[in-house]
Amino acid sequence: MDVKKLRDVDLDLSGVRVDRERKIERLNFWRHGKLGPNAEASFEAWLVEAIARERVIVRGPGFGRRVVNFVSAARKHVRAKRPQASPAVIAARLDVCRGSGDTPEPCELYNSDNGRCRHKKCGCNLRRKAAWLDQSCPIKLWPGDDGGSAENGEIEPIRGDSVV
Repeated sequence: MDVKKLRDVDLDLSGVRVDRERKIERLNFWRHGKLGPNAEASFEAWLVEAIARERVIVRGPGFGRRVVNFVSAARKHVRAKRPQASPAVIAARLDVCRGSGDTPEPCELYNSDNGRCRHKKCGCNLRRKAAWLDQSCPIKLWPGDDGGSAENGEIEPIRGDSVV
């Protein structure tokens, strides 16, 4: 698990029984890079173990944040004249999230229960977001991660009126 990806994710520490307040304080220091190297490594090891034991739960953004993120993405998509990604690009993007093809492990932020990203800047339904050519992964994992460009041949757009 790449624990660094969890810096921008809501973590629920309610299952932590011992030193919860101290762990919350250390979590905030860790997120802002204010722990020393040894303390950071120690905290990251504890975090990975706590997630594995389900004492810490990785949560996605709440409903309100998801609505704001979606409206922002939809505006960008409409301004870009609603470019659609080809089926090959959609499959490549989803393979990165789900963990198939070249990446056997799923992304730590992918929620397989509902098909959403757990990053606070996303929370998107990934099947829809992957189909919108102008969108990108918030942690830059998708091929052509700058949102892609049809002009340089990275990805092939499909223009259409229907929203996937």
